[in-house]
Amino acid sequence: MSGNGSSVAWADRYLLSARPVTESTKKALEISRQLLGISENLKPKTSVSYFEIIYQTLGVRKERVRASGLIVVPNERPDQPLSLLSYQHGTILKKTDVPSGVFLSPDAAAAGLMSSLGFVVVAADYLGIGLSDGFHPYLHAETEATASADLLRAAQEFLPQLKVKFRNEIYLLGYSQGGHATLALQHYLEATAFPEFHVIKSAPMAGPYALSSTVMSSSLDQMWLFHILYTIHSMNRIYGIDSTFSSILSSPYDSQISSWYDGSHSLKEITSTLEGKTLRDVVLGSFLSEIKSNPSHPFVQALRKNDVYDFKPLAPVRLYHGRADQTVPYENSEIAYRRMKSLGAEVSLINLGDSVTHGSGAGPAFSKALEWFLE
Repeated sequence: MSGNGSSVAWADRYLLSARPVTESTKKALEISRQLLGISENLKPKTSVSYFEIIYQTLGVRKERVRASGLIVVPNERPDQPLSLLSYQHGTILKKTDVPSGVFLSPDAAAAGLMSSLGFVVVAADYLGIGLSDGFHPYLHAETEATASADLLRAAQEFLPQLKVKFRNEIYLLGYSQGGHATLALQHYLEATAFPEFHVIKSAPMAGPYALSSTVMSSSLDQMWLFHILYTIHSMNRIYGIDSTFSSILSSPYDSQISSWYDGSHSLKEITSTLEGKTLRDVVLGSFLSEIKSNPSHPFVQALRKNDVYDFKPLAPVRLYHGRADQTVPYENSEIAYRRMKSLGAEVSLINLGDSVTHGSGAGPAFSKALEWFLE
């Protein structure tokens, strides 16, 4: 397969294998809707089927790698082709908690509900989690984009086997890390201009779009420590800032961090290890001073490479965010909105509420985004 912008141009095909995993009834999906806090206006319309997909994509060094993901199709389909919805999941630590690990994944439940509304839902696990080898390059915009785009290509190869008719209309949606991945994917799809991909609407929600600005702001001290350390681990592994972490983290954390983020530990395990610790207990004060004052610091430069707001989207964008979010500060959405607006994009910033936090914002954000998609 070849063409300008193809991320796996040397591959004969993207799809390696596909297997049915399970089905969800309308009743089960309705329970999921309630648990996820999704609007009553979005009740499931049909049962759905889940498929685990193994496909080819690119690694951090642009090498050929195997990745996994999920495709969900509605079991009752109209005669006209369905649109695709690419769902980018939020932060996941354990390899098994990904969308393709259907029975362990709230993301799979969300994907099932979205599919029941009339979409073919495609959800990449990303690299380093699911059935992909290696470490997870957390918040690495390039591989977030290519992992999701190449799963869309694999879906285009797989869906005809199910006799599912689909359009090249693509809707994009993701919360938290998924918001970051959504803008990374939109930029990639629109920049490569593949004719089989036409983004209709994009809903990034509560994402860290302006990583380099956030790390240099006062809000860094208020964010969850495990998120900061996950980002440090990822950027250091990708860009080789300090192979031992000894100039970044205090002892014994410099020698422990890689084992925390190896895909075998849960959020609860890591937060338990960090209980009672502050940012300055774990991260060296000298490192924090340097990244806050020196825009040329290698870590800040690494983050800047993964900022995802500095482009003009072609499709309409709605940024959803709660103003009381401390996990991903609201200023991320403000920065993205101002920059995209200045470039002439059709972009809106929807404040979910002045008291809405990262946790309480997910249900309202998904509800508003899906209602917009279905207009």
